[in-house]
Amino acid sequence: MHLSSSAASTPVQLTISAFPAGNGYEIGGIHFRNSYSTLTNQEVASIQALQSIGGGNYSDLIFNTSNSGVPTEKVRITSAGNVGI
Repeated sequence: MHLSSSAASTPVQLTISAFPAGNGYEIGGIHFRNSYSTLTNQEVASIQALQSIGGGNYSDLIFNTSNSGVPTEKVRITSAGNVGI
């Protein structure tokens, strides 16, 4: 995918929207996949927005990476702005 704008004053935006089912559900994300050897289309990292409090517009931003396995959470920025590593 390539996003661009021909006007200097027009910002380019990628919008991901959803109707999550409640606390902890993914609103949207960017998932990075790798095809190496016999592992085809294996997810190796992701950045996800999760609804953090049900019934509101609160979200956490999660960064997941992998060390030869399934990606796990490494950094979280909460809806309150706190950073957890």
